[in-house]
Amino acid sequence: MTRALLLPLLLLAPISWLVATLPATLPSPVATASDKDWPREVKKAFKTIKEKECLNHVKILASEQYEGRACGSEGGRKAGEYVAARFREIGLEPGGVDGTYFQPFSVRLLKMKEGPLALTNRISFYRKPTDTKAIEFDLIDDFLPHADSSDRAVAGSLSFINLATPIEALDPAALQDTVALALPGETEITKETLIALSKLGVRGLMVLESDKKKPPFAAQQWPAGKREEAAPVVTVYLTYKSSDKLLKKVGSSVTKAFAGTVPSEKKLKAARVELEVARKGYMYGRGRNVIGMIPGTDPTLREECIVIGAHYDHVGRPRDRRMTKGKLGEIHNGADDNASGTTGLIELAEAMLSNDIKTKRTIVLIAFDAEELGLLGSKYYVADPPVMPIKKTMAMINMDMISRNGDRDMKIGKKEEFAGLNDLVHGVAAHFNIKLDPTDMQQYMNRSDQAAFIDAGVPAVFLYGGDHPEYHTERDDVELISPKKIANIARLMFLCAYECANHDGTFK
Repeated sequence: MTRALLLPLLLLAPISWLVATLPATLPSPVATASDKDWPREVKKAFKTIKEKECLNHVKILASEQYEGRACGSEGGRKAGEYVAARFREIGLEPGGVDGTYFQPFSVRLLKMKEGPLALTNRISFYRKPTDTKAIEFDLIDDFLPHADSSDRAVAGSLSFINLATPIEALDPAALQDTVALALPGETEITKETLIALSKLGVRGLMVLESDKKKPPFAAQQWPAGKREEAAPVVTVYLTYKSSDKLLKKVGSSVTKAFAGTVPSEKKLKAARVELEVARKGYMYGRGRNVIGMIPGTDPTLREECIVIGAHYDHVGRPRDRRMTKGKLGEIHNGADDNASGTTGLIELAEAMLSNDIKTKRTIVLIAFDAEELGLLGSKYYVADPPVMPIKKTMAMINMDMISRNGDRDMKIGKKEEFAGLNDLVHGVAAHFNIKLDPTDMQQYMNRSDQAAFIDAGVPAVFLYGGDHPEYHTERDDVELISPKKIANIARLMFLCAYECANHDGTFK
């Protein structure tokens, strides 16, 4: 849950009930589809959500190896990979971009010590000098500045050099006013190397990567060199993926390049490159929403969706006092906030898929990133949903911090204008004798990921377990969470998702 946006998300009380009979003696506030008895396969699926599995997921997500899951950090990236791996194992269809579970987006991370805000770190590739549409490469995902690179923009035709060749043997006529693609050779590319290349007329240098298994860049690798110490050549390192992508655009490949079949100092077709580095100001990294889908079965309603969400990021090792009530620099594992909600998302998805539960509408499950930085992941999804247009999202339910503060009481944040959705959720909860408490929750409606959907006109509610002394401190650890409560809420969310996806009435 974001601290700057202080979001207590509602926590669902435990569910002690007989699944086989589903007590009918507990009255629902209104007559909804939830008053009906659930099909046998739904009851069976409900019982497959286990406390032990919930505990195991939280132990992993809130472990030291993920270092508090800060957006853009290596720990945050690992957490996203973990969620995506579970979605894949469960059998959810990918809902991200390019057939993956991920929806990447840029986030502003750290304030550097020097300089104003800098947005300009880019590589723009043009197949021909006359082309007006560029192929863009992204900071962190595709490239990272060299520590000795100058901070400026350059442009030129594309050349190819092998730095295993002595620099004094290179042909200046072939390199004049070019941006060079370079095989790095066996030695480190030093400032002296860049100065020597500059004397040969090289304006920019992009260093290729041949190791497909080399880990991607991380925000922590951002170079901190000072401008007055920089070499005169704008220099970046490419990932294997971006190296191969760029070479293929000019009829080559990483394999061919490192096999020596591309002559050194060759000008690659008529390609043109614009290269810009600005290492001061703010560091920019990549956030990634993790998205899975369960397609609906109704020929018409399957083109509509219900979104179930929970953020998986936390604050990492906070260096900003606004992000913590605890100790600066210490790992904040965020077991309750929000490894618990992410666990609930995984568990309800598994209950759906492992029991072949069919629904009329499509169900979209989203583990949001960058919630702690200002709901950036959910805002990005709403602005550019890869699954289906936001106007086709009929309802959204968000859960955050679902493992503390008792078994039968929880908070619910809701809007009066979404009476249909509110009644449905209350109707499901009534079967389990769970109290949904809306007291003082209106102040929090803009403080977690449901807010972006509400702003877009999508009916939404959120479930929240309430504050506690360990909130946004290094003490929010797995020993304090209740696996029983997580399992209960995952079960409730499973049934709410099922009901919403089959609901014949309005959600407003």
